[in-house]
Amino acid sequence: MKKFVVEHIDLFGERSRPVTDADCDLLAVNATNEYHILRHYSDMAEEYTNSLIGREYEYYDHATRTLVSSIISMDDIPLAFQTKGSKFYGGIKGLENPREIITYVKNELRDRIVRDGLFWICKPTHDFLIFSITHSEHVGGKDFVTVASLTQDQKRNIKTVPRSVREEIMFRTVSGVPKMPTNRFVVEINYFPGKEFAYMTAYPGEVGPPFPDIGQSEEEYEYNKRYTDAHVFLE
Repeated sequence: MKKFVVEHIDLFGERSRPVTDADCDLLAVNATNEYHILRHYSDMAEEYTNSLIGREYEYYDHATRTLVSSIISMDDIPLAFQTKGSKFYGGIKGLENPREIITYVKNELRDRIVRDGLFWICKPTHDFLIFSITHSEHVGGKDFVTVASLTQDQKRNIKTVPRSVREEIMFRTVSGVPKMPTNRFVVEINYFPGKEFAYMTAYPGEVGPPFPDIGQSEEEYEYNKRYTDAHVFLE
């Protein structure tokens, strides 16, 4: 497996291929992508969240390592807001809800293809793309910091918690540390060959590697674990 440098981190894959204009059309405005992005908000207008209820969406089940379909219920909306991780501010132009973010990212991606060129990282089961976008305004709080940047008192508040009630992913958080505003947000896109659309999420902050997972190669797992162990999420 090869190693590719994306922004300031290492990512692992079998090969890479350029992102094309046709790939931009894979960023569908659908319940799957909207719900995953909704998890990076703390609140949302009821008119918008009501439009998601009753729609089918897919999510990755870490226990079975498969994509699972479900129907978004009323209970799923507060669960999305309770998911730990970075959150978008409300009222940011072009980013006021997940639907707007998908459209914003699709337009930005087309510009980036022409201006910079972007590359998929090809993994055994899917293609993966990650990049950051700089906005004209602060879009959220930076909530992933190095453990070394914390005081001794702050380090004593570190605890390990599940990311959400429906995920087995565990990560470390710390309370009492202010989040610094950031004008950057990250876009992650996963495309499984044969699917009609790509799976997308977005969140304020900077590009980082995936969480360590036993399905990764030994080299990738060790790199991702070192990176994760050296950082902590802010509550």
